[in-house]
Amino acid sequence: MRLLTTLFPATLARRAHPIGQARREFKRDRPTWRVWVRSLGWVAAAFLALTPAATRAQTLYDLAGDWSDESNPNGVWTYREDVNALPSVANWTPLGASETQPAWAPSATLGNFLPAFMQSTTDNPAGLDIMVGDVFIHSTDSTNGATSGVANVIWTAPQAGTADLSGTIWLALDNERYNDWTLLLEGADLTSGSVSSGDAFDRANPMDFALGSGGASALSDIVVSAGDEIELLITHDSTQGEFVGVSFAVTFTEVPEPAHALLLVTGALVLLGAGRLRLARARTHR
Repeated sequence: MRLLTTLFPATLARRAHPIGQARREFKRDRPTWRVWVRSLGWVAAAFLALTPAATRAQTLYDLAGDWSDESNPNGVWTYREDVNALPSVANWTPLGASETQPAWAPSATLGNFLPAFMQSTTDNPAGLDIMVGDVFIHSTDSTNGATSGVANVIWTAPQAGTADLSGTIWLALDNERYNDWTLLLEGADLTSGSVSSGDAFDRANPMDFALGSGGASALSDIVVSAGDEIELLITHDSTQGEFVGVSFAVTFTEVPEPAHALLLVTGALVLLGAGRLRLARARTHR
């Protein structure tokens, strides 16, 4: 037996120790599994670290919260008549309020003071169903806005993404008048509705935009490109325009820029390439 062992050591060792041989093969292949597991782990970590931050970043834009009496356009917001940004009026005297009330309007001159956009500086100005901090709008009419277009406020998308809209509206003065409202994306109707004298809506119980003609679904997951405009349009549906109180917000969700998406893919390929290289080295040193 000693002679056979001396002449054929490797053969007898394999025959005599099958369990030991299996262990050796497992140890020999173990670097391969480690490389692949680590590579997949790196890829998963990269996507978990980078992708959620790029795809889930949300910003809330609120008409009242973002309001400015000094700038128009004001960031993503523009207060307009037709397609024209309105000028600033230090005190919009047609309101007849006891407190100074800044506005965005053509002027404070009789016959040329509509449309007008304001954030109230006091509670119940001139008896309106408006509280301090509320945004309220007077629609254009032919008596005091003959040379002006319709009242509208636009939100401009800062980059590509999706927008979810929310808001309410109510007639601020019960004066036998009516106003229509419409939400549009790049000039195409999304939803619309109306508020009128004697209806069920007031500041305490305003009309939700979800009650408009397009329903709640029209307000969600609106795909926008950089520079696209979402418009809230207010028009009179009676001889004279009227005041409405408005709340309006846009929850904007960014999507990755093409360069960022390319970076993610490139990073994944680099990590996989590194894994393959380590695998090749591991095989070489078996």
